[in-house]
Amino acid sequence: MFSSLHRRLSSSDSGGFGLVELLTVIAIVAILAAIALPSYQQTIKTNRVTTDANDFMSALNLARNEAVSRGRTVTICSSANGTGCDGAGTADWSSGWIVFTDFGVPGVIEAGQGDTIVRAWGRVNTNDTVTSVGGYGFITFDRTGSVKFDGGTGVLQDSFNVTPQGCQPGQQRVVTLMKIGRTSATTPAGACT
Repeated sequence: MFSSLHRRLSSSDSGGFGLVELLTVIAIVAILAAIALPSYQQTIKTNRVTTDANDFMSALNLARNEAVSRGRTVTICSSANGTGCDGAGTADWSSGWIVFTDFGVPGVIEAGQGDTIVRAWGRVNTNDTVTSVGGYGFITFDRTGSVKFDGGTGVLQDSFNVTPQGCQPGQQRVVTLMKIGRTSATTPAGACT
């Protein structure tokens, strides 16, 4: 009885993988990775654009909430340097944006007027763009939370396209801001604009 047990334990058959089995597994993993990688890259791109759109929406909501809670005008503007606005008519917001109290000239940070920066956001991912469809470089919220685009009063809404480089249908996000201060984000079904 001990001799048969000893023979089974000392057998040269270890029960592990051989070279052929190992190469087969590596080949299967390589094929699956080649199939999954493009889909994974598209998912990463879509998630990155969604994050950029959510950051922009949170900035718009912060500006509106600050205007209402302070009972003062608060502005959000495109800003490449994080300390001053890029100016009226700047449609590209990709460099970043800032929210600030705006007591003086609309869309201009004037420390002498008491303007202070509430928060600054840096550049979105270098492969993404944020563009104002209406071409507005700043948006002002009054104490009721209503919006004025570039200081004007007649515009009812503006949309901002958050677009990845090499955009495919379903990857772009559109952030819409209504005159009443409400924001929404949608994913257009068709081609990127």
